[in-house]
Amino acid sequence: MDDVSETRVMVARMLEHAGALVSMAGSVDDALGQLEAVAPDVIVSDIALPFRDGYDFIREIRSHPDVRISGIQVLALTAQGRELDRENILQAGFDGYLRKPVGPAVLIEAVRNVMGRTAARKSHSKT
Repeated sequence: MDDVSETRVMVARMLEHAGALVSMAGSVDDALGQLEAVAPDVIVSDIALPFRDGYDFIREIRSHPDVRISGIQVLALTAQGRELDRENILQAGFDGYLRKPVGPAVLIEAVRNVMGRTAARKSHSKT
């Protein structure tokens, strides 16, 4: 999710090139609306958004009553680069932090890493 369409398209293309199925959203409300239809494995979200920001988004995700949604791995992709920003982002409930601009290899590796956490958590819950 990113409010800048060029950034959304660029991130989507990087992920699609790696074989991911991608849905795009330009706002918190748009993204939340899409979650009711499909719960993705990973969300990549900007922090600085108009009206409702990435922190609003992660609070909505983490407090959602459906565990398929509240447990989604969410990566922050942001221009905020100070160490304090990173700490705040992770403490807010994001599962990872990427600083813009991000290259395809770094983005794909981060998505794979958080997807691995999801798979490990699911396999532990079955035992």
